[in-house]
Amino acid sequence: MRILKRNISAKDGAGSVRLRAEEAEDMWHTYHLVAPGDRIRASTLRKVVKEGSTGSVTSAKVKLTLTLSVNRVEFDAESCTLHVCGPNVEESEHVRLGAFHTIHLELNRDFTIEKVRERLSKTV
Repeated sequence: MRILKRNISAKDGAGSVRLRAEEAEDMWHTYHLVAPGDRIRASTLRKVVKEGSTGSVTSAKVKLTLTLSVNRVEFDAESCTLHVCGPNVEESEHVRLGAFHTIHLELNRDFTIEKVRERLSKTV
């Protein structure tokens, strides 16, 4: 696993780490790092539906970067991917605030894990 950027507070351990999983085993370790209440930021695809002025509907898949508050994490051993589900916590042009989404973390794709201070203070 490659650490691309690290921003961790020495006082309470809160902060964020930008990572890139390079081997299958790295995804397994990531599965154990991410917990409900954390935030994950990664690029993903989202189906966007647009309605024209005449009432016609078109849809397209758009690549965008989302930040989710983690509700559930699942590890898929066959494809070595991590499925992270939760509501969107940052505004986006295509995804409203609070909309649920699933990000599929894969090998050689950058992602950021943020440990939120409120969650850390409750566990201590």
